[in-house]
Amino acid sequence: PRRVPEVLTVPLQRTGALRARDALAKALYAGLFSRLVAELNALLRPDGPANGGQYIGLLDIFGFESLETNSLEQLLINYANEALHHLFLRHVFRGFSDEALASVLGDASRIDNRCCVALIDAPPKGLLHILDHQCRAPQGSETAFCLSATQKHEEDPFFTVPKLSRDCSHDASSAFIVRHFAADVLYTSGGFLESNNDTLVGGSHWLRASTEPLVTELFEEDKAVAGTFSSVG
Repeated sequence: PRRVPEVLTVPLQRTGALRARDALAKALYAGLFSRLVAELNALLRPDGPANGGQYIGLLDIFGFESLETNSLEQLLINYANEALHHLFLRHVFRGFSDEALASVLGDASRIDNRCCVALIDAPPKGLLHILDHQCRAPQGSETAFCLSATQKHEEDPFFTVPKLSRDCSHDASSAFIVRHFAADVLYTSGGFLESNNDTLVGGSHWLRASTEPLVTELFEEDKAVAGTFSSVG
């Protein structure tokens, strides 16, 4: 018989309750999406090992975004765009020497955005990992996130620190600039922590005790998608 965990009721303020609701919705969506992708892959995969059979490959390029105000949502969209761009270029130009590329492009480095992708996602000091750390910190804040990012990346050619001026109301404590392959984008940090904080109140054990079989399966110990702050993947 399934062991029913002990129930502990924790009253929340309205803001905390709204965050708990949103975290639950994110966890369920992530679990269902991963389940759907896994089932589609199983159905579409040819029988047996790679056999050289025919297939149709689809590459869905995200729309690059540079708005008047750019937040975590735009950073994640543009990060996905950078990653897909890197994957596409790596396969299109695979096997070409730097000399051959330079003869066509003039500068082979124009097609290499690996460092920009690493700036965003490489552990332990990629921007998303710094953000996760601030979400876990007892006194984490958007200001601390921006200052930490500047401290770790101010020498990175794909990272720029905005300066207060007549045309810019932000500095290193409230924003940062990423030099994407498409354009430079100014990201303001307001709301970054709240958008990234998706931890479930009390963890996921109570979901594993659900009477709904699908929910129980989604939150099995070895497949749990909840109780994390991760914004990557």
